[in-house]
Amino acid sequence: MNKRNRLVRIVIAAVLALPMAGTSAAVLSASLGFAASASWIWLPALAAVLFSALAAGSGVLAAVSAALSLAAGGAALWMNAGAVSALRDWLMSLADPEVVMDAASLARAGRMLAAATAVVLSAAYFAMLFRRGGTPFALVIFFGLFIVGYASSPSMAFGVAVPGLLAAVAAFALSGELPRDTGAWRVLAPTALAVVLALLLVPSGRVVWEPLERAAQVVRMMFEDYFRFTEERVPYTISTEGYNHAAEVEGEVVALLGGPANPEPEPAMRVTADAPVLLRGSIRRTYTGNSWEDASPKARYLYYDFTRGGVRAEVFSMEDNEAFVPVDVEVEMLAEGTSSLFVTGRLASFDMSLDTAVYYNSIGELFLSRRVQAGDRYSFTGWQAGPELRAAVAAAQADGGDAEALEACLQLPEGIEPGVYELVASLTAACENDYDRAAAIAEWLSENCAYVLDPVYPDAQRDFVSQFVLETREGYCSYFASAMAVMCRIAGVPARYVEGYAVPAGEGVVVTGENAHAWAEVYFDGIGWVALDPSTGSSAGLGSDAAQGGGADDTAVRASATDAPDSGDPAATPPSNQPTLPPEGEPSPSPQSNAPTPTPQGSPSLPPEASP
Repeated sequence: MNKRNRLVRIVIAAVLALPMAGTSAAVLSASLGFAASASWIWLPALAAVLFSALAAGSGVLAAVSAALSLAAGGAALWMNAGAVSALRDWLMSLADPEVVMDAASLARAGRMLAAATAVVLSAAYFAMLFRRGGTPFALVIFFGLFIVGYASSPSMAFGVAVPGLLAAVAAFALSGELPRDTGAWRVLAPTALAVVLALLLVPSGRVVWEPLERAAQVVRMMFEDYFRFTEERVPYTISTEGYNHAAEVEGEVVALLGGPANPEPEPAMRVTADAPVLLRGSIRRTYTGNSWEDASPKARYLYYDFTRGGVRAEVFSMEDNEAFVPVDVEVEMLAEGTSSLFVTGRLASFDMSLDTAVYYNSIGELFLSRRVQAGDRYSFTGWQAGPELRAAVAAAQADGGDAEALEACLQLPEGIEPGVYELVASLTAACENDYDRAAAIAEWLSENCAYVLDPVYPDAQRDFVSQFVLETREGYCSYFASAMAVMCRIAGVPARYVEGYAVPAGEGVVVTGENAHAWAEVYFDGIGWVALDPSTGSSAGLGSDAAQGGGADDTAVRASATDAPDSGDPAATPPSNQPTLPPEGEPSPSPQSNAPTPTPQGSPSLPPEASP
């Protein structure tokens, strides 16, 4: 290329790169909800184009351009330190919903993002338009950003894109002149399609082709789901299913465990599972004495982010372990609900359509960026505790776990009565390991406490667990789960409170509010978190021999779960108050269990210790 042609190409590339970069930065800023002024877009874009043009000249000009770029960049950062800090905070808020920014900080972040985007795109467009064969790449990137911007914000004024569109058309036309850039013809069809698609996304007074309109809507929804939460996250709670954990105290409505329950029979989802399964929806770690909450900050991750594969595997304990057996589950949501997805505590795999953005947090809650809708589907393979769990716990090497997270799961408030501490000490005195301690507590609860849906209202001035364990000994799943978690903590075993659904094995089982359930999860060093459900009468945890169809002590579990009709009819669950018997011997009858009391539908139990 002679000097004249080189100079012409530099000028043309600079003239075209400027409007394309400015338009792309403006469209992207508007799509993210930032209203950056023209000076924060076009001035940085102009400076970047000029420096790029100088750099494309002789060696001396390139050196001058590099020096000027460094000086200008440093000066800009120094003069706008507040905006840089605001941009950093905004990026952190994308990963952590607990980071909240005020309007002024958001505006500063938007200005800095617009300027940074304009600079980067200006340099990139110039480099591609200047080099032979680079025009197709520049056009593809420009129209791709154009589509994304208008897909996420279809009400954006179309005039914003006019300068860049004219420059893109000119770049394509000039690609046929000397020096010839024949590769640009290859993007003619996708460019035309991109323009048509973008125009269809502009809502005012347009003629649309319905199939293409639907495709545009899918693009828009995917962008919303993956790049910004469209709704505030709504965690699952069984309070919405008829377990009203609230009361009026001194004229104010407060969270309060206990009181009569009226489970709702409305369908929530259809589940196919090859074993009885507990589907976790929410986790709470802080016990206040009369309620469970969890307001502590938690990191949020995109489930499909391959760069966080190690984090995901650790959070969901995805590695194979001989102490656990797999269960395959398919879920179809039947109604709009919370943003929570329901899975086992430990996962081997998870699959949901990629047009739905799935997130999880650092304690293992799985959720969408919106409320679930009827028709949402997903499937997974989970791990459930098997009969070798006790041996695995006894043989496991201590791993320490996440010290801060485990400390949160040993928290106990003031007000727990001495009798509870004394009871736990007597139950666990002869236990050799944490499995035995947890099993002894679960066994005592199942043998000495009755499952009823109409217990008396607890005294709000008294610790909830103390009153249940030491006095009433009647209640439903929330009572048992709370007592299990608190008593394990007293015994030094980290535990947390969990809510979700207890689902029987079967194909197409319709799960309703009557399947809503609460249980505890305990942490075994070297093993991880394991579900414990004492309200079914089990002495260990989820995934018993009943799930495998064997064992002499699982009759009651099969009656309440596995034999439930596939229709999912709530009325078809037979009442039972007979617990699953532990292998060590026959338990004595509970003094409260003279009359039959209902057992939650499909509650599976944890495995007994394997026979030697």
